[in-house]
Amino acid sequence: MNYLKTFFVAAVVGLTAVSCAEECYECTASDPNGLGTPVTEETCSQNLSGPDKTEFAASFTAQHNPAMYNITCQDK
Repeated sequence: MNYLKTFFVAAVVGLTAVSCAEECYECTASDPNGLGTPVTEETCSQNLSGPDKTEFAASFTAQHNPAMYNITCQDK
């Protein structure tokens, strides 16, 4: 009986951890010549959607001149 109780508690804890996990999206601005240190920012949320990622990428790009830096964004 203790085995079943332990299994049930472990299953509930595992499901809770999965449902509370945050998704992150990261953008990096790096010098195309490899000079300097790349600048990286990320946003994280439990319900990170496509529009959230698009808005974050647009904001990041506006802060870092895409004519001077390579801008890359990806799920993390």
